[in-house]
Amino acid sequence: MLRRFSPTSIGRWSVRRPWLAIAVWLAFVVSAVLALSLTGTKQLQNGATGESARGYALMDAHQLGLPPVQFAYVHSESLSAGAPAFRAATRSAAVAMRTALGGPVTLGVSRDQHSVLISGQVRMLFSLPGLQRSLAAVHAGDARVSVALGGSGDSGSGKDLSRAERLSVPITLLVLLIAFGALVAALVPVLLAVTAVIAAFGLLGPISQLFPLDDSVKTVVLLIGMAVGVDYALFYVVRSREERQRGHSSREALERTARTSGRSV
Repeated sequence: MLRRFSPTSIGRWSVRRPWLAIAVWLAFVVSAVLALSLTGTKQLQNGATGESARGYALMDAHQLGLPPVQFAYVHSESLSAGAPAFRAATRSAAVAMRTALGGPVTLGVSRDQHSVLISGQVRMLFSLPGLQRSLAAVHAGDARVSVALGGSGDSGSGKDLSRAERLSVPITLLVLLIAFGALVAALVPVLLAVTAVIAAFGLLGPISQLFPLDDSVKTVVLLIGMAVGVDYALFYVVRSREERQRGHSSREALERTARTSGRSV
């Protein structure tokens, strides 16, 4: 039974039925994505486990946690806090914050008089994109004054994942283009790694129902999945080329690569 599902037998079967192997792999990826859509992803609350998680749960149950706080940071390199344009921008930002949060806000001026921190407790549900648009309008009114938004509950993991998505695939593809000098040869390892990462994201959904996941898990899966997926695909290419140079046919080279890959790794 173990031999039937060994890397050698799977590799031999895939070599003899390449299109069926691709279809089975794509069906597995689609099944993983469907599993994610059915179960969703259960996030780890507060990033805590064990006794820490139990303590947070007790605080939430008895409403002992600190209320969420939203911040807006107003800054200008050329204007001081007392300048009319800076005061107008600060006033507009404070009004937007007060309207969105449903309560009073406090202002703190930096020592160099070039920055103002606006903070307020979140007293009602509000639209974060709407508040961001309001603060962006303040910056659009006077380009000399910038306004940045932050909150006590913002972990930044979503931005990390977005940044990883934007950078990992294009950079990997560029490196492979330089290495191979051919678009098709560079695309194959990248596509294999991307589909593997998508399948891993899908499997995280059911797993998270038993073991809640931290926000940073998807970023780690993306980066490691791309690195290992591309590296293993390149390893297969190098090993199969070595076997071809020894006089074996394409099928024999791939079968020998599958038989010795686990041992080499």
